[in-house]
Amino acid sequence: PVAGKLDQREALLRDALRCQRARDFVGAERHLRRFMEEYPEDVRGLIHLANVRRAQGDRQGALDAYKAALKRDPDNPLALWWKADYHLSEPLNPDLAQAQLALKKIVQVFGRRKDDVAKQWVEQAKGKLRYCDSRKFSLESHRYLKSKPGEPPSEKNLRKARELLTKARDVYPEGPRNHMNL
Repeated sequence: PVAGKLDQREALLRDALRCQRARDFVGAERHLRRFMEEYPEDVRGLIHLANVRRAQGDRQGALDAYKAALKRDPDNPLALWWKADYHLSEPLNPDLAQAQLALKKIVQVFGRRKDDVAKQWVEQAKGKLRYCDSRKFSLESHRYLKSKPGEPPSEKNLRKARELLTKARDVYPEGPRNHMNL
């Protein structure tokens, strides 16, 4: 009976994710609502609901659902990860500080654990933190590349921008954007 209950739980989530991938957001939300009714203690329903809302362009609804999941389970790595990803998803003005808070919490909570799952969460969070640092340097370099219309940036500003972009590349060498910017 317990195994059947777990299988049903996972089947509901699997169906919701399948609907989301097919862009059937109504179907995904229907499965997630049922999941949340039947398993209110499992915050994965709220997390995936947030992802559905985000896919629909409802950024505030997504953020509210991430926050609700974290209110119920403040140390949930999946909720922390997706909330960080949400804050990084704004292309022109990502909220790096909020993303870093969520990622640092994953490292803090799971950093001393020895199991493979915890180690994997910590490794992924540390990689994303390096990405955040890199993005910060990259965004700061834009300030030095701006100049008056029709005028190129000064040599001094170009050197500063290059220095920042080099730091961005060095902090996160696996990021293709960092290599292209240089």
